[in-house]
Amino acid sequence: MALMRQRDQWTSDLAHELKTPLTSIRLVAETLQIRLDPSLRTWVDRLINETIRLSNLVQDLLDLNQMQRASLQLSQLKTIDLVSLIHAVWSSLEPLARRKQLRLDYSGPERLMMQLDEPRIHRLLINLLDNSIKYSPVEHLIQVKVSVDTTQTTTFAGVPLVCLEVIDSGPGFPEKALPYVFERFYRADPSRSRVLPADSSELDRESSLRTGMTNGTVQMQYDGHLQGGSGLGLAIVRQIVEAHQGSVSASNHPETGGAWLQVRLPWHSPNG
Repeated sequence: MALMRQRDQWTSDLAHELKTPLTSIRLVAETLQIRLDPSLRTWVDRLINETIRLSNLVQDLLDLNQMQRASLQLSQLKTIDLVSLIHAVWSSLEPLARRKQLRLDYSGPERLMMQLDEPRIHRLLINLLDNSIKYSPVEHLIQVKVSVDTTQTTTFAGVPLVCLEVIDSGPGFPEKALPYVFERFYRADPSRSRVLPADSSELDRESSLRTGMTNGTVQMQYDGHLQGGSGLGLAIVRQIVEAHQGSVSASNHPETGGAWLQVRLPWHSPNG
């Protein structure tokens, strides 16, 4: 246990040290980008893309270590409508979805008031949906299902469970990877790694940076399921869910063959 704490502290310290120079490198590269001859910009584009990728990894490390150190306090919880938050997150990502003619297929109640840590649940939603968009084939649906299960209970006897499911039509997880996808740095298939091409649009880059570093959100990449994963994505999701005394599981959906993420959270009364 002491060795693990030492490892986490070292990782956090290293991430902090890398954050500032990476930002400086990106700023210099962007300054050069607008001044160089177009024939030379390809190399600067690649440098910017790699800087963004490393910045996202650094932010993932910082956020994961912070969540592991700090337990969720009741004062951080507030009553929010989970369904409204789902639709708000989708709306923010819809420009990316339209490029591939993807649509959200939501099924569940029109409203569901819950006591949640809103920034963390926002992060969870935007990461899952963002990556489902990236890995779904063109002209497919991304399914989001919300239901309340009163037949099961959490560790707190008698508390119903809210089940949030995100289902895509991508290639899914390798079966042998399923027991390990929530482990830190686990990547099932390195050949699936994605590097943004040199001709990626500015919207692609800014979307990657936005979902990685701002508004309390982090780009979530399915380890082994989505391309370019840092190996931290599902570890972060698990940490958020466990902070809410919930559980999360990953499998392949029997109908679509794509990834099937199921998040279960205790449904505490907003007045409770």
